[in-house]
Amino acid sequence: MNFEKESILYGLLYDCPFGQELPGCPFHEIRQLPFEKRYDLAQEMSEQEIDNWLAQHRKCLKSR
Repeated sequence: MNFEKESILYGLLYDCPFGQELPGCPFHEIRQLPFEKRYDLAQEMSEQEIDNWLAQHRKCLKSR
């Protein structure tokens, strides 16, 4: 995983950059987990999975 994607992903796993998730946010359930589990999930993601999560985030950004 490259540094830029990793930084964005970990930030999104921690909190919504807008402070308020939209209903149906795909990150919501993951954010409810303890941070160690979120970290482990991120470490196990393939590059394609990361790209998919980041694409969902970009879609949300455009909708705001």
